[in-house]
Amino acid sequence: MSLKFSREYKRIIDELASALLVIEDIYSFLNMEKNIWEKFQDEERKELIKTLADDIFYGLGQEPLMEIGEDKVQYSKEKNEIYIISKDNIIKTVKL
Repeated sequence: MSLKFSREYKRIIDELASALLVIEDIYSFLNMEKNIWEKFQDEERKELIKTLADDIFYGLGQEPLMEIGEDKVQYSKEKNEIYIISKDNIIKTVKL
């Protein structure tokens, strides 16, 4: 299964990357220690997360729910959206 989208792919990835940055322990998904993550400048973090967002986008096509640290990323085929979920609450939505 692949994710269907009607918006420009680059914009979706930019929005997904911004949404992923709200995950407090996003660095753990990159197999990185917190102290290493904190050494990166904001722009460096954004570039790392954009690459991760691309991987997650394609990964959700195979597995519609992914755990990232304490949070989750979920694809809704019915609504054609990606959700960032923290403590069972949707905290960000990315429309496809």
